[in-house]
Amino acid sequence: MYPHPYFCTMFMLSGFLALLFASIVLADGDGRVAQCVTKDVVIALNVTAFDIPIPIPASQEELTGTIVPALAPTAPKPSFNNSQFLANYSIATLICTPPNFDGGVVNFALHGLGFTGSYWDIVIGDNYTYSFIEAAAARGEATIAYDRLGTGRSIRADGTFPDGIQELQLATHVAVANAMAQVTRDELHPKHLVGVGHSYGSFTLLYLASAFPKVVDHLVLTGFSADPESYSGRSAFALNLALANEAYPDKFSTLDNTYLAPGDLVGDLTIFFSYPHYAADTLQWSKDNRGTIAYGELLTFGPPEILASDFTGAVLAINGDADFVFCSSDCNKESAPVQHLKDFFPNIQNFTASIIEGAGHGQNVHFSAPQLYEAIGEWIQENVASS
Repeated sequence: MYPHPYFCTMFMLSGFLALLFASIVLADGDGRVAQCVTKDVVIALNVTAFDIPIPIPASQEELTGTIVPALAPTAPKPSFNNSQFLANYSIATLICTPPNFDGGVVNFALHGLGFTGSYWDIVIGDNYTYSFIEAAAARGEATIAYDRLGTGRSIRADGTFPDGIQELQLATHVAVANAMAQVTRDELHPKHLVGVGHSYGSFTLLYLASAFPKVVDHLVLTGFSADPESYSGRSAFALNLALANEAYPDKFSTLDNTYLAPGDLVGDLTIFFSYPHYAADTLQWSKDNRGTIAYGELLTFGPPEILASDFTGAVLAINGDADFVFCSSDCNKESAPVQHLKDFFPNIQNFTASIIEGAGHGQNVHFSAPQLYEAIGEWIQENVASS
């Protein structure tokens, strides 16, 4: 069993400095609606996380030998002391707006483990079918998506990579999300800021809504549920986790052994895809745009022990029907794991649970992605934009 985060002492954001620089305008493709720029956002954080007394694995053998017993269902829950640190991070951010955007709905998008911020803008050639950002722009919404710290181009401000055990924990990611949400408000002045998460990104947004209930106005949680089996370690085993620098030397050779990745194609197919509801090119895209998984993220991921009691916005929980990670490949089962996400929001008046047929955990890489985006757009129009 993963350790349960004791959120009340996990982190604090003691003021932050945000600087926008290195802005790059992305060329619009044929027929593209979204107008996008990339920016590196520098934030200064004061974080209280866990002091995890686990050495960096010296080899794949040591990694596997450590993870397997730690994730066993019968493993005792470890107790960690707190550790406070100050850090400056550079967060690679994609800002996309429709033409003549005047500050209506802004989606604040957080991706999951194994991906980068590009999960929200999957473009294959001139095909924007799989791009959440393009679908949002077509209905008049802006989107800000960033690479989770430690993935893509989000690193320390000095150009080095964060410690994958001591820094890359849930506490740090929630602190980053809080800072980035405030940057989003300052940058785009939205009337409605909608937190949109996938998997670990949804997990992060739940904790964000608990600690900072006003930082986002509403939530769309994809690839996430309240199914207790989701936290049993089964998915980590199925990923066949490997040292990222050995599994993908061309991509991650500079990373140390605290950074992990799916070990092979079987792990990818098991966790993220639902056969035969995807194309070969999206499978290839997933491999080409691989993101890492930090050891510390695994060690601070577990069944939520918090409630977002002060959050009062609308919440949409929407999963693929065959999500292996959060529904054991059956989100339609009688226990209704997606519906029970409402239990974490005791004081909201507007909660919707929905299932998209023909999709696995990585919903955006399936043929049904347009149906997912349409469902989210209709929900936003009915429950957010009209309010």
